[in-house]
Amino acid sequence: MIATKPKVGRKAKHYVDPKTGKQIFGLGRDAKSERWRVIGTNKFFRESDPAKAIARFLKMTNPEPTLQEKIAAGVWYPDHPGTLLGRILSAVASRDLVEAGLLSGKTREEDSDEVVMKIVGEEILRRPKWAASKSGVEQFGYLLDMKPPAPLPTLDHLEEVWQKYAKCGSTQKKKVLRSWRDFRKVTKIADLRDITPEVVVAYSDDVTS
Repeated sequence: MIATKPKVGRKAKHYVDPKTGKQIFGLGRDAKSERWRVIGTNKFFRESDPAKAIARFLKMTNPEPTLQEKIAAGVWYPDHPGTLLGRILSAVASRDLVEAGLLSGKTREEDSDEVVMKIVGEEILRRPKWAASKSGVEQFGYLLDMKPPAPLPTLDHLEEVWQKYAKCGSTQKKKVLRSWRDFRKVTKIADLRDITPEVVVAYSDDVTS
């Protein structure tokens, strides 16, 4: 989204959480458009649920620490301490995995995650029914019998097919292609799965701005 300059002399009004009565400093809401605004950067976004809007604002202004930062702080996955995987990763440090011969010592940030998930994946493939019974995930039991889904058409292929079969004039084709390519460029979508309502709304806000 494109940031816009705030109006001169306009005093920022911080949103008040109706549940707690407290101000959420740095978060504003435009009364006319009902869009939310990050006051510090003047970036806008849409969200109908105030609680979700506040959570999104906090995530935007307090980015998730990297795995390396979590390790340095001595805590892994603080947002999910109750999950089994969270407890495993909180209990196992990189140096322990190195000593066990599971890591080389020259690790990337995600190597520890990969080791744990590789162990889990191997057990699921080796004993699918056992994994289904122990985990409560029924799908594990017939995982080996499942066929991979048909691959989605690429965005480039979709564009080629549309150009070939679109029933419109050359001028309209150029306009549609220009808009489509701008959408891809701005949103940075990689395939059809990336086109979500949130992405579309964000692009609409960007165009409006």
